[in-house]
Amino acid sequence: MAVKKRGLTAIKTTFFAVLCLLFSAVFPLSSFAAPASARISLPPAQADTQNAAAEKTDGRELTFRREPVLFIGMGGIHPNDIFTGDPELHALLSGYSFAALTPRTFSPLTCPTEGWMSLRTFADVQDKYNRGNFLVFGKDDCPSVKISSSSPASVPSRAQIKNFPAHIGGTKWTENKTFLPSAAAIGDNAAIPLADTGGHLRYWMPYPKTGSSSARQEVLRAVFNDRPQRDVLVDVGSVRSGNRYLEALPQSGEIQKRLKNVLKANLSSAHPRKTVIASLADRWERPHLHFFATDMPLPSSGSGKHALITAKTTRSAGLITISDVRALLMGTPGRLSTLPATVEEAEETIFELEMHSYMGRNATGMWYQIFNAGGVAGIFFFIGLLLLRPGKPGTRWGTKDRTWKACALLNTYIFAFVPSALLLNFIPWWRITESSTQARAVSIAATLVLAGVLTACARKISFLLTAGKKETDSCGKVWYGGEQSVPLLALLTFLLLSLDVIFGSAHQKNGFMGSPVLTSRRYYGISNRTYLILVIAGALAVLVFFALWRRKKIRLLCVSAVGLTALAVDAVPQWGADFGGPPGIIAAFGLFFLFTAKIKLRFRHFLIWLAASAATMGIVGFADAKGNSESHIGKFWSTLGTAENMQLISGKLRDVLRSLVGRPDLPVIMLIALILAGGTYAALRKLNRKSGIHAAAFSRSVSAPGFVCVAAAVAAGILIAVPINDSGMIMVKEGGYIAIPALLAMMAERLSAIRPSPAQESASSQQSFED
Repeated sequence: MAVKKRGLTAIKTTFFAVLCLLFSAVFPLSSFAAPASARISLPPAQADTQNAAAEKTDGRELTFRREPVLFIGMGGIHPNDIFTGDPELHALLSGYSFAALTPRTFSPLTCPTEGWMSLRTFADVQDKYNRGNFLVFGKDDCPSVKISSSSPASVPSRAQIKNFPAHIGGTKWTENKTFLPSAAAIGDNAAIPLADTGGHLRYWMPYPKTGSSSARQEVLRAVFNDRPQRDVLVDVGSVRSGNRYLEALPQSGEIQKRLKNVLKANLSSAHPRKTVIASLADRWERPHLHFFATDMPLPSSGSGKHALITAKTTRSAGLITISDVRALLMGTPGRLSTLPATVEEAEETIFELEMHSYMGRNATGMWYQIFNAGGVAGIFFFIGLLLLRPGKPGTRWGTKDRTWKACALLNTYIFAFVPSALLLNFIPWWRITESSTQARAVSIAATLVLAGVLTACARKISFLLTAGKKETDSCGKVWYGGEQSVPLLALLTFLLLSLDVIFGSAHQKNGFMGSPVLTSRRYYGISNRTYLILVIAGALAVLVFFALWRRKKIRLLCVSAVGLTALAVDAVPQWGADFGGPPGIIAAFGLFFLFTAKIKLRFRHFLIWLAASAATMGIVGFADAKGNSESHIGKFWSTLGTAENMQLISGKLRDVLRSLVGRPDLPVIMLIALILAGGTYAALRKLNRKSGIHAAAFSRSVSAPGFVCVAAAVAAGILIAVPINDSGMIMVKEGGYIAIPALLAMMAERLSAIRPSPAQESASSQQSFED
C-alpha cells in the first residue's frame, strides 16, 4: 500500500513538474508586455480609400495599407533557371530580395491552376477538373484554364473561366482578400484568384503573344497606366515537360523573355508598381523548389544589402511557402523579413537549398528500400533462429553463440541507420556531384559507413560501461555485464534530435529521418517521423541509466527526466511546436514510470493522462497564440471556431482516413505482420511441446531489466499517435521499422549470452507461455 501511495505521489509530482516546465518555457516575461501594433508600416499609396481595407487574416483582425502591386506568376521555374539565365533579366532584378518557394498544399506535385488557386484560399487546394481528367500518358496533365471573353484582346474586360466550379471541386473558395477589387488579370491562369465561384471576373485579357518585344511591352504598359490604383496579375506561362530537360529549356527561355517584357513595361509605366514574382507550380513529373523575388519593403535589421528572405513558417533563411506569398499580398505583417546578404550570397544560399532538397528527394526512395529491407531481414533472421535453434550449443536445438551475436549485430546495425541519418546532413554529400544518381550512391554509402562506425563504437563503449556490474533479470537470474549497444545508440539519437530541434532544426531539413521540404509540410521542429524517433529513442535511452544505477528511486527519476525532456522538446513552440505529440509522450513515459514502479494500471491513471495531455496542449497552445506565433499550434488556437480552423480539423481527419483507405499497401503490410506474429506464436507453442525450451528461450529474451517497460512505452507512443497525427496508420508502419530492429537486437543479445536449461526451466516456462 505504501508503494502505491509513493507511486501516486511521484506521478502527481511529475505531472506538476511538466506544467511548471512548460509554463516557464512558453511564458517569458516579454509575453506579458503590450502587443505591438498590427498595422504594417509601408509607404503611402496613391490610391483612394479603396486601397484601405479591414481584413481578417488567419483568424486575426488586421488593418493594412499597401500600394498596388504587380504579381507575376509562372510555373516550373527553379531558382537556378533565373540565377544562371539571361544577364539582362538578372540586372532587372538587382534591387529585389529572393527566396526559394515551395507551392505545395494538397499534393507534393502542384498543378499551375492549383498554385494560382492557392493565392485566393488558405485551405488545401485540389483542381478536381484537371486531376480527374488526365490526358493520355506523355501529354500535359495540368492544362491552363479556358476563358471566354467577347471583348478586344488588348483591353481588360469581363470574362468567365469555363468549368470553373468543376476546377474548384471541394476547395473552399473564400472571399477575395488577396487583391484589390479593381485588380486586372493578364494571361489564362492569372484569372483564377480574381474569379468568383462561377468563374466570372471583371477585368481580364490574354497575354500578348504576337508582335515584337516592344509591341508587347506597349500593350502591357497601357494596362499598367490605365488605372494606377489597381493590382495587376500576369501569367507568363508554365514549363510543362516533366523530366525532359531538352523540352524544358526552350520553354524556360520563353518564360524569361515574357518576364523581362513585363518588368520593362512596369518600369517604363507612369507609376511603376511594387512587384512580386513567383513560380507557383511543378513540371508535374517531380517536385522542386521554385523561384521567388520581390521588391516590396520587408522588415529587416542592420544596413546594407538585404537580398535574402526568411519566413517564420519555415524558420529557414531563403525558404518560404505559398501561404507566406498570400500573406504578403494580403498585407499581413511580420511573416516575412530580410537578412543582410548581397545578391550573390542570397543566390548561393538558395541554390544550396535547391540542390539539397532535390538530391535528398531523389535519394530517399532507395535509402528507405535498403533500410526497410535490412529491417525485414533482421526480423526473419531472429524468428528463424528462435524457432529452429533456441537452445544451448551442442544440443539438438542448439546453435553457436556467434550465430545469435550475428543476429544481434545485424539488427543493431539496422537501428544505427537512424542516428546515421541525423548525422548525415552534417556532411554536405549533395555538393559532391551534380548527378542525382551519383549523389544517391554517395548518401547511401555514407550511411552504411556511419552505421558501421556507430555500431562498433557503441559495442565498445557498452563493454566498458557495464563490465563487472551485476544485474537481476525479470526471471530472477543474476547477470554480469549486459549489452547496451542499442540503448547507447538510442541515447545518441535522442541527444542529436533534441539539440537540433532546440537550435532550429537546421540538420533535419531534407534529411532521410527529418523533414524533406519537397514532400512534407513541416519545415521545423518535430514532424511525425521525428516524433516517433523522439519517443522510441527516448524510451530506449533510459536503459543506459538503468545499467548504471540499480535503485528504483534513481531509475524513476531517470524515466521522469527523459520524459520531461522529450515533452519539452516536442511541445514548446520555439522548439518542436508539435500539436499532436504531448498525449503520446505523456502516455509512453507515464506507462514506463508505472511499470518501473511496479504500480498496477488503474482507471485513475487514464484520467490523469487525459488531464495532463489537455493541460499541456492547452498551456502551450494558449501561450503560442498569445505570442502571435506562426507555428501551427498557435494558429490552431488563435483561429479556434473560424472557418480556417474547421478546415484544418477536417483536413486532419481526411488525412487520417486516407491513411486507412487510400494506402492499399498499409493494410497488406499490417495483415502480413499479424499473420507473421500469429504464426510465430503458434509455432513456438507447438515446438515447445517437443523441445521444452522454446518458451523458456522467449521468456529469457525479454527478461532484461526495463525491456518490457520500453516495449510498452514504445507501443503506447505509436498507437496513440495514430488518431491524432495526420499520417494515421502510417505511424504504425514507420514506428515498427524504427523500433523492431532495436528490440530484436536486445532480445538476440540476451540469448547469445546465456541459454535456458531444459531440465530447470522448461516446466514453469511452458506453463506460463501456454497460459
